[in-house]
Amino acid sequence: MKIRMLQGISSADTHHSANALVVGPDGWLYWSRGIFNIANMETPTRTYRSGQSGVHRFNPRTFEVEFHFPIGPNPHGDAFDRWGFQFANDGTGGTGSYVNIGKGRGNKKWFPKRVRPVAATGFLSSSHFPENTNGNFLICNTIGFQGVLQHEVSFNGADITAKEIEPILVSSDPNFRPTDIEIGGDGALYVSDWCNVLIGHMQHNMRDPNRDAAHGRIYRVSYPGRPLMPAVKMKGKPIAQVCENLFSTANSVRYRARLELSGRETKDVVAQVGAFAKTLDVNKVSLKRDEAQALLECLWVFEEHRVADEALLKRVLEADEQKIRAAAIRTLGHWGEKVPGWQKLLVAGSRDKSPLVRAEAVKAAVSFERLAAAEVVFEAATRPTDAELNAVLNFARSQLAVDKIVQEAVSSGKPLSRAAQAYVLRNASVADLLKLKPTEAVHEAILSRPNVPAVSLRKSLVALAAIRKTAPTGLLLDLLEERDGNKSTGLATIGSLLASQPKKDLATVADRIEKLAVSAKNNAIRRLALVAWITADGNGDDALLAASTSKARLRDFLDAVPAIANTKLRSQLYEKVQPLTVDLPSALKAEQSGSALEQQGIKVDYFFPSAANVAIETLAAMTPRASGVVPAIIKNVPQKKQNDKFALRFTGSIHIPKSGRYVFFANSDDGSRIYIGKKLVVNNDGLHGMVEKSGAINLPAGAHPLVVTYFDNGGGDGLQINWRGPGFGKRPIPTTSLSVGGGETLHDVAIGALASISGHDARKVTDLAALIKAGRNRPAAIRALRGVPVKNWPATEIGPVVDNMVGYLSGMPASFRTGPAATDAMALARALSARLKPDQARALELRLKNLNVRVIAIGTVPHRMIFDKERIAVQAGKPVEFRFTNTDNMPHNFAIGRPGSLEELGLLAEKTARDPDAMARHYIPRSDKVLLGSQLLQTGQTQALSFKAPTKPGVYPYVCTYPGHWRRMYGTLYVVANLEEYQANSKAYLAKAKLPIRDELLKTSTRGREWKLAELSPSIQQLPEGRAFMVGKQLFKVANCVACHKLNNEGQVFGPDLAKLGTPANEKKKHSPQYILESILNPSKDIDKKFQSQVFVLDTGKVITGMVVKETPKTFEVVIDPQSKGRPTVIQKSSIDDRTASKTSIMPLGLLNKLSREEILDLIAYVYARGDKSNSLFAHEHEHGDKK
Repeated sequence: MKIRMLQGISSADTHHSANALVVGPDGWLYWSRGIFNIANMETPTRTYRSGQSGVHRFNPRTFEVEFHFPIGPNPHGDAFDRWGFQFANDGTGGTGSYVNIGKGRGNKKWFPKRVRPVAATGFLSSSHFPENTNGNFLICNTIGFQGVLQHEVSFNGADITAKEIEPILVSSDPNFRPTDIEIGGDGALYVSDWCNVLIGHMQHNMRDPNRDAAHGRIYRVSYPGRPLMPAVKMKGKPIAQVCENLFSTANSVRYRARLELSGRETKDVVAQVGAFAKTLDVNKVSLKRDEAQALLECLWVFEEHRVADEALLKRVLEADEQKIRAAAIRTLGHWGEKVPGWQKLLVAGSRDKSPLVRAEAVKAAVSFERLAAAEVVFEAATRPTDAELNAVLNFARSQLAVDKIVQEAVSSGKPLSRAAQAYVLRNASVADLLKLKPTEAVHEAILSRPNVPAVSLRKSLVALAAIRKTAPTGLLLDLLEERDGNKSTGLATIGSLLASQPKKDLATVADRIEKLAVSAKNNAIRRLALVAWITADGNGDDALLAASTSKARLRDFLDAVPAIANTKLRSQLYEKVQPLTVDLPSALKAEQSGSALEQQGIKVDYFFPSAANVAIETLAAMTPRASGVVPAIIKNVPQKKQNDKFALRFTGSIHIPKSGRYVFFANSDDGSRIYIGKKLVVNNDGLHGMVEKSGAINLPAGAHPLVVTYFDNGGGDGLQINWRGPGFGKRPIPTTSLSVGGGETLHDVAIGALASISGHDARKVTDLAALIKAGRNRPAAIRALRGVPVKNWPATEIGPVVDNMVGYLSGMPASFRTGPAATDAMALARALSARLKPDQARALELRLKNLNVRVIAIGTVPHRMIFDKERIAVQAGKPVEFRFTNTDNMPHNFAIGRPGSLEELGLLAEKTARDPDAMARHYIPRSDKVLLGSQLLQTGQTQALSFKAPTKPGVYPYVCTYPGHWRRMYGTLYVVANLEEYQANSKAYLAKAKLPIRDELLKTSTRGREWKLAELSPSIQQLPEGRAFMVGKQLFKVANCVACHKLNNEGQVFGPDLAKLGTPANEKKKHSPQYILESILNPSKDIDKKFQSQVFVLDTGKVITGMVVKETPKTFEVVIDPQSKGRPTVIQKSSIDDRTASKTSIMPLGLLNKLSREEILDLIAYVYARGDKSNSLFAHEHEHGDKK
């Protein structure tokens, strides 16, 4: 017997209406629904409507339906791990999300997306496979990479992330389409293969007799040498026997056991599963018999039957495994107030040592109400948090209106718990703190905050000192000493008060100030104590003497100089600082030359084979096989030749933007290390899977030596380096913070300190110019000299410095001339040219132009599969830097080819797209006709590419060679002998230069041409399938068709209704691509009388032309310009001398002039199809233009 439980889910759409059906541990049925479907379902209590794409869910016991999690546009893949954490995937974009909240909230990406589109996801969970693979996340990908990807899952604080390792299954068959994965009863992995040439939206639906039933197959993936699992049968078996399957190590077996028990009578299940649970010990955990996991499964069985059992819940909460405790807290949130003792249990969860459990407690608190629920937020918020925990805290704050609850509690006189009080003091704004009753705790909170007005700081300091009956200066030092070494954010704020204390007060605590200046753990405190020391002494002699004993202390002294507020005192330090720009105190070792040429990025050395560890000393004894400079610290660098048993060493400088505490993270498989200066900050060395370790270090602003080492011993591999610092959360280290060459020395720091000292301009120029002439610390010296007004320069120094700037720039490799050092040198030379004679200034400008490296930004246009520049010109033989940025929602690369090679390279890219190395070479074909090739950039990524233009002028193509893109995503690179002449008048220059265009596509590619009917007509008459719907839809707006026409609910109604184009029957001729094209190119040829403009000649002689939108007995209302936002023009009939129908259409000419040929075909197809995505013209098109 079949019972229809849910309707409103259609099989007519092959892959949007409902997929990835799975029953969650909570007993709800989850399914994914795409953007092209609207949900409209009747439940016992309401009509459920939703147009959102994402995960929906259905309760089989109450028949309620909810929208659960937004992801799209077309989600495919929804999986729960063994602890009930949920992960959803989008098919179109390939992005995956940790369903961290649900309740219609999201979207939390949990792994770096590399491929798309994704048809299904799942978890590998079977005793048949090695233990180290269990729990890995699997992805079925169907285009580009065709196979099953594997990811290792990591729990990081409250967050869950995954990192790709070696794939489970890969196929070179272009028709291999893995669409689902399941663990079978025998423990093997089963993969369904749709096996279809076409992959799109318009294949025949399940009920269509034309649906392909001949192709498709299922693969069985097993592990050699390991026994299969015995198949388990549960249907009709006694409940006690079914319960034994809750010990299984396979998620699928435990899942089927819970499903089997969901169909039994509730009273029998509660009695017998409850009895089974009482035999379990939450502390008995082994690989083959995990009683804590079995207890969690029992809890979920009770939850599915909607029976709350507080005693069982408490037992599960005693588990050692944090993920099990987190799962139990999640169930508590679902049961809500059905659990009488919920408050005590939930507060305990919010105090749990695990951030994962605390995060679940915060989410669960939303199921409860008022102050008791808010208490959970207070407890969690006043303990250490991370980005994920902060996200759920913000969610709970908004749902529970926590701040309002606190205010109401205070207003009503209800006592606040210690956690609530701490929460208020920690989270209230500075402005709100200043409004509170000035208690001791409030003053402490104000003095712990950054960015508090100085006046308020002083008031709180004095008030707190009075409360504690001590002197303000002594209290200030108490606070600094107390907070030194911890992560307090207000240290610099209160430290700034120290130097402003009266000299006599500072003198009474001189010994404490000196101790902080030389031995405080926090560099900000050391610097501010030095400022106070120098201020108190009035000369800095003793402070400099103490600082001269070590380089670290000397750096602190120099960093303190710019922070001295008294400009007169700071000026007196010139004589002490200037010698340090050249030499160090005799007790200290000489510095290297420092601040040499800098290039963004970091040097990488590749070693093969790898050693057993990656300590600096180990790699120093080895010889690298390859070296180079790369933009970021990543595993897949061009120098790497092997995928196993290799090592990498990244060496350079990291630029610290602001003094403070920085945390560095190394997540790797196998070992990695991070060194800052000579300190080992992170040691994640050794043989292991994907594991993250971190380390913290206090760093002053400036450049610091950085070394990152990594090795892979075989099997899976991965490397992720992140950092966190003052003012920003955990993120990858950007290219702009990395540099090769140079490295900041103490001489550079001294030069920066000298630049902060006002006055002494002539002396400063002479001293710093001497460094430049000697070739020492030039970037720092040039940067400092830019701060000296040109009018204050000694005349004798201007010429020599200008000549040195030109010589300095001439000696730089071209790839360095876009960096900050070159920019500063160029700017200084140009500023000084104002003091040169006119002929000398002109000569200097010419020399600088010859040395300048142009930076050319090239990007992508979202949804149109085109570059944002169709034409670029460069000087022959000169270096340039292309900064390629991808803002589209699909991957792209950027390649420059030799003249005439566009089609050849495009076809070669398609031919080799299935080769094993295609992704490693970023889909750039191997050919000597490729002059430059970028990486394959995902959405939002940028790459800087240094390129020396060919010496031979010509017309060179640039193109995206990602499969299927080259026919529409290309442009023209003009390499010209005289760029200035070209830029002055490109048409005249090209006519004179007669550069031949050897690529056929470039001859008609321009988006700025006046298209003729004869050029486009042959392509239009037989409009081919495979047009890009999304491109056509976007162009309908780009070409401004929306100004007068409405299609797909977009646009205005000032012209014919394009959705009814070709109706009635006598208008059928208009529904043809040829007629649509002609109407756009020559809109006045056939004007619909209903939309014909009228020409009115008024008695004043004024002529008004426009479309009549309203007529009254006395007036006409005329729209002159449909694109204008203004009101219609009202014409009095009595003022009209003459009225005639205009023979010129209101539709403007040239609407296609900014489009390429391929874009015009997409636009015509969109209009011809009346905006219908299901039209056969788009039959072979997948999302975002993939054609297969």
